[in-house]
Amino acid sequence: RQHEIPMVSPFSSDGQIARYNPYVFQVTPSYDVEFKSWAEYISDYYDKTIIVIHDGDSAEYRKVQFLKNEIFKKIADKADLEDVIFKEVKMNDSVFVDLNHVLTHDRENLVVVPSENEAYVSNVISPLYYLLDEYRIEVAGMPQWNGFRNIDLEYFHKLKVSYYTSFYVDYEKPEMKEFIKKFRAVLYTEPHRIYPRGYSLSVYGYDLVSAFVRNIG
Repeated sequence: RQHEIPMVSPFSSDGQIARYNPYVFQVTPSYDVEFKSWAEYISDYYDKTIIVIHDGDSAEYRKVQFLKNEIFKKIADKADLEDVIFKEVKMNDSVFVDLNHVLTHDRENLVVVPSENEAYVSNVISPLYYLLDEYRIEVAGMPQWNGFRNIDLEYFHKLKVSYYTSFYVDYEKPEMKEFIKKFRAVLYTEPHRIYPRGYSLSVYGYDLVSAFVRNIG
């Protein structure tokens, strides 16, 4: 900042990086930016029962509260909050919750699980799966779920799991098809995907270089 040197931060989502340095380009959005967009999506389910399940961990609780507040803000623009059924559930190893007492029969249930921990997500997803005969349930999760390998994919499909991502690649776009064609011709392989955020590092790197190198000088 002192020498006014532009710097690109491609991977960090820490919002503090760019807040105090006008010469930093932060490419990965911070969680609050992502959560605001996620809340907009969740708010479309205002006529359903919205259930946020978390483990109550103090380090993550601020994020949960931020998401909850944003959901209320977005819903307030679309419906009367008095008509909305919203439930917050703390569920962890020491707090057992019978989800039969949380889910509703007369409405569809959107269960939001803002957790990146695969073991915890599994402990929430599994009982929900076995309640599908009694309730209508959909689940919304985090982009890190794309990298989970120990949860039965049938659970995800049956529960209509969705997750947000800031790195969605549309393979139907002509530009993307052309990129893959050239990538194969030059490197004899497919664009590499890495986890946990689920983006293609090859596409991401190409976009970054294309954006910044052409602006040098």
